[in-house]
Amino acid sequence: MRDGERNGELWEWHTASKWQKVPGSEAAGANGLELSPDGRTIYVAAWGTQSFFRLSRGATPPKRDEVPLGFRVDNIHWARDGSLIAVGQGTQAWKAVKIDPNTLAVRPLLDQADTAEFNAGTALVEVGDAYWVGSFRGNRIVILPAR
Repeated sequence: MRDGERNGELWEWHTASKWQKVPGSEAAGANGLELSPDGRTIYVAAWGTQSFFRLSRGATPPKRDEVPLGFRVDNIHWARDGSLIAVGQGTQAWKAVKIDPNTLAVRPLLDQADTAEFNAGTALVEVGDAYWVGSFRGNRIVILPAR
């Protein structure tokens, strides 16, 4: 997975047909996941390839657009402005970017050096005028002013 080898895929549950593989969803470390409000598009963090991809649902063949981000994307989450926030680990740092779900344009948001007190940023949510960031390491969050 760390080398970018596709080692899994997404699956979804349907009452009539039970579990079914989502066509076109193969990825190296598919991790964070969001669904468009209309349910027609899946947005996926691909940790192993340090990328993000958008995948159509219900289309044959599915349309997949992938964007390299340059860091190991752990999670994605909708931002208040309608963009997606992707957060994950870089080299001795953690990063967050905003991604336009329509154009896939990427805008840097945060680039923070790892410290003994907080490292390996994993998830980010907007709370008021701040970003609350969690990590899979330790028991702390960091709160930073929103930009």
